[in-house]
Order: sequence, then C-alpha cells, then structure tokens
Amino acid sequence: FGYIQPQYNYNFDENGENTFLWNRARLGVTGNIPYDFQYYVVAELSPSFTGNPFLLDAFVSYNRFKWIKMAIGQFKSPFSLELQTPCHKLNTIDRSRVVMELAAPLRDMGFMLFGGTETTLIKYQFAIMNGTGLNNFDDNSGKDYVTRVLLQPFGETKLLAIGGNFRYGTSAPASADATKDDWRMRWGVEGNFNWKNFTLQG
Repeated sequence: FGYIQPQYNYNFDENGENTFLWNRARLGVTGNIPYDFQYYVVAELSPSFTGNPFLLDAFVSYNRFKWIKMAIGQFKSPFSLELQTPCHKLNTIDRSRVVMELAAPLRDMGFMLFGGTETTLIKYQFAIMNGTGLNNFDDNSGKDYVTRVLLQPFGETKLLAIGGNFRYGTSAPASADATKDDWRMRWGVEGNFNWKNFTLQG
C-alpha cells in the first residue's frame, strides 16, 4: 500500500521563489502471521524530510484479545487524536503546531499495550518508549511513558469520544554542566463529536 502528496510552494517576496515538491511519498507492507500476529512497515521515500528515504513505522503486534493487545517496534506515540489520525485522513494536510512541538517525538521505538475498538465504551493505549525519536536508540537510562484513554459512551454510532493524554520522560541533559537528566511532562484532552455530516473535534 502507499500514497503520495505532491505540493507546490510559492514565496510572496521579491524573489518569488517557487517549487514543486513531495510533501509525503510513502510505501508500506502489512500482513498477518498465523494466527494472531500482524506486521506493519512503512518507508518515507520523499526527499523533503532528510534528503534520503527512511523507515517511518516498523512494528509487530499481537492482536488475539480485544482488551489486551501488544506491539513492539517503531510507531506513533499514543498522544492526542490528531497524532493518531493517519496523514491521508487529516482534515488539513499538515498537523497543528501544538502537536508537532508539544507531542514530539511523534514516532519512537518502544513497547505498547492497548485495547478496545472504535465502538467500545473504553479504548486505551499505554506505551514505554525511548523518548529519542525516529530511528534513534536511547541515550540515557530513562524511558518515556505515554498513555491515551478514550471514553466512547455511544458505541457503534461513534457520536462522541472524549479522552485524556499523558506523557512523562527524561532525556540526556542539554547542558554540559547538568548533573541530572532533563525531564518533560505533557497533558492533553481531546474530544470528537460526529453527527450525520457534521464533525467537531479538538
């Protein structure tokens, strides 16, 4: 599977610089390993990010039970509705600044427990992650802990989902004089209301 998002940029200045480019160009493979395992691998082929293709997602999950599933590998951090929405299903082509900066790293290597579906009363995700971001091994003794819990009171109608998000982690100190690791903590709330052809989310 895969998809592309070509783009055209024009700068409104005296130079008028403009270019065609790839916003995203992704190719992936997914499948099942009998009987309860699934693999998922996606590569970003666009030179817009690093100049070279790179591994975006790569994980194996165990999906036998509805309420206790597991995944290990590299995947999106389970923080916020917007980050969990696939790029090709976003209402805008780019993610918001608050998600890009405060929910980062957006993808990371780690282990996740999750359960529930889009129609169950509760849906949850809990991950232990490196905290160093895409394709980077951990550089300190700590880990990032990320969780997302959704309450979906109207089941199969998908009328309303409200939830909370939390992230705490440590990283190697930015200052050479520091004696302890840096730390960060993020909180988030989310809501998604769907009625016929009307959607309100935040």
